[in-house]
Amino acid sequence: MGKAHRVATNPEHPYTRKLQMAAPVADPKKQRLRRAERLELTTEELSSPGSRS
Repeated sequence: MGKAHRVATNPEHPYTRKLQMAAPVADPKKQRLRRAERLELTTEELSSPGSRS
């Protein structure tokens, strides 16, 4: 948890980052990049030793 502005501009928790990346972007190129970053976060989360199944 943290101050709203800090959490919104620099989220540290993977869930918060994925949530922000799920918001649509009007530019198709930026949307593809955002989707790839979100997928990468999900992949990292699944491969980490502490992940829950």
